Amino acid sequence: MGKQARKRRLPEALKGEYRPLLQCTNARVQGEAAIQTKVTMNEMRKVLAEFRAKGRDFKQLATVHDEILIEAPFDITEKERDKLVEVMTQSYLLNGVANESDVEIYTQRWGDAIRWDDFKKERGY
Repeated sequence: MGKQARKRRLPEALKGEYRPLLQCTNARVQGEAAIQTKVTMNEMRKVLAEFRAKGRDFKQLATVHDEILIEAPFDITEKERDKLVEVMTQSYLLNGVANESDVEIYTQRWGDAIRWDDFKKERGY
């Protein structure tokens, strides 16, 4: 096995004539994911602007792969949370199929995430 194939962990068969086929498939998947993320980010920007127009302090902080990190007020409501999930799952449908989205709350540090249901229990909702 060649050095490049080992590095990428590709079978020897994929080095030759089949390699363009693999790259073509991967490019389609990567490209579709990039489009999906960009469309969702644009829709999220609009929703966060609506929240800010109502006096709510929401900010889009970063995008990491397929995640959008949002700074939200500690008193975020279930209705606001549902709207954020709707944007994440419905902004870009591939063949009419909705996406899946998890909501995690970081109250202190990045590594201390808690699930939405646990956050609600803590707050007495």
